[in-house]
Amino acid sequence: MEKQEIIRLLHKLQDKTITPAEFNVLKKYLDREDIEDMLFSDFHPEQDSGIPSKDYENLFRQIQEDPRIVRRHNTRRLWYFRKIAAVAAAVLLVCGMVYWNYQYKESSSAMVQQSIPVPGGSKAQIVLADGSILNLETLQNDTLVQLEGYAIHKGANGEVTYRMDESSDAKQVAYNTIITPKGGEYKLLLSDGTRIAINAMSSLRYPIQFHGDKREVELLSGEAYFEVNKVKSNDTRLPFIVKTKGQILTVLGTVFNINTYSPEIITTLLEGSIQLENKQNKVRLRPTDQAIYNEEKTQYAVHTVDPRYMTAWKDGMFAYESASIRQVMQDIARWYDVDVAYASSMQGTYFSGTISRFENIDKLLNTISLTGSVKFHREGRRVVVTK
Repeated sequence: MEKQEIIRLLHKLQDKTITPAEFNVLKKYLDREDIEDMLFSDFHPEQDSGIPSKDYENLFRQIQEDPRIVRRHNTRRLWYFRKIAAVAAAVLLVCGMVYWNYQYKESSSAMVQQSIPVPGGSKAQIVLADGSILNLETLQNDTLVQLEGYAIHKGANGEVTYRMDESSDAKQVAYNTIITPKGGEYKLLLSDGTRIAINAMSSLRYPIQFHGDKREVELLSGEAYFEVNKVKSNDTRLPFIVKTKGQILTVLGTVFNINTYSPEIITTLLEGSIQLENKQNKVRLRPTDQAIYNEEKTQYAVHTVDPRYMTAWKDGMFAYESASIRQVMQDIARWYDVDVAYASSMQGTYFSGTISRFENIDKLLNTISLTGSVKFHREGRRVVVTK
């Protein structure tokens, strides 16, 4: 039965109709210790396979003379197969050739894939309270990871939520930190119902469960979009606090975006009201207000913006209105995990437009170049920008 299966797979090899899965099955057969006994016991080539012995000899000779073949078996074994002129010899040698072809094509394809930057996706790690790391990318959707006192659930939509055990200490405060790499983003639902979208190259520290009369998280780096849930305690709304380097943001229930990629902290308000403060100043924002905080000057610059340009990233878009080309390329570099170099000064070069974050990188760069203000040359993961 197994012998006939090998012959069937040989026919598919010759016809070039074998699938990768079938090819792997054939390879497993050939790795068996009893392969010779299994193939050559009471074997008659013409009777068993329907292929004339002369064809096997021709095929064998052709394969033997083919310089591309990487033979996986020693010389003595090959001569043994040739001596009995069996189909198995052809199988083994053809498999050696096809195996080489498959490996070459797969490795070539892998090299091409590695050299073509692809859009980012849902990738992140969670640093647990004990310092251990949970890689979310390796978890399938709708997976529950049970830990001491609580569980982390990766939902069907990829969003991370927390479930506390009934036996856990309600007063114990434990912090986790979610970290996204280049080309990564993630969504998180906190214990109070607040939703957070985290952009690439960002990190956020938060308690697995809120306690007391306030809710507090810390944006350590990068960018995050918050939809803060309104929570009351004894008829009093509990504030939600976001700490960043040099700044404290306080809200009750609102929607806003914080960008800390550059030395300046950019806070954009969509709904509700927030208060920003540092050691010397306080400022209150209204919807469509954007505050830019300069840590060196400890000052806020507040102006009105269209917040859609600041939050398009969470909806899978790059959106710009008179943005410097350097800012645009910084966003692309973080998302596609590429290095960007400038062959000339980009001063006075701006871009306005909307492009999908999941577009092929060459198409994306070509779209930007249609403005006529810049040109791009990509070599693997390196993009050179010129005027």
